[in-house]
Amino acid sequence: MALSSLTAADIPVGLPSAGDQRVFPSSIQTDWFTICTAPDAIDDSASGAIAGGKVVRPDLIDRAAQTVISPGPSGTHLLIALKYNTDAGTLTDPVVRCFGCDRNGLWYNLVDGSNNIELTIATAPTTDPLSGDTYKLTKPIIVDMRGAFQVIVAVQTAFAAVTGTVADSELLGKIINSR
Repeated sequence: MALSSLTAADIPVGLPSAGDQRVFPSSIQTDWFTICTAPDAIDDSASGAIAGGKVVRPDLIDRAAQTVISPGPSGTHLLIALKYNTDAGTLTDPVVRCFGCDRNGLWYNLVDGSNNIELTIATAPTTDPLSGDTYKLTKPIIVDMRGAFQVIVAVQTAFAAVTGTVADSELLGKIINSR
């Protein structure tokens, strides 16, 4: 199985237009985009990406549900959230590991503000906001991309629910520049 196509972040660039007053460094953000279409499944250990229950070889992740992100030169941080069905109950929060890659193909751990590499995306069914009648979105976690040329968010612990639907849940990303 092959990875899905490369997803490039759509960051507005170019010269300011009339009435546009940019101050550099400029804050930017993208819209939410899909990082993984199957957070309800871990990355396949048969590929060799997992050792000892931990994702350690992001270069061996080969499932089509996974997206490699090309953040572009302007983003500094990646926000990650789980979009899940409103009917899902008794939930298991997904745990992800984020990796950055430089132009030489060297992969390295990306961390949150507390220097953690194993990141739990906490669901809060009673307070997560609704999008229509179908989906809820978790509070995003924030990962420092550390100048990565490419980023992959690997699912280490799958999202699960005792009741309801998990099959159409997604991990979403948003690239920001917070400097």
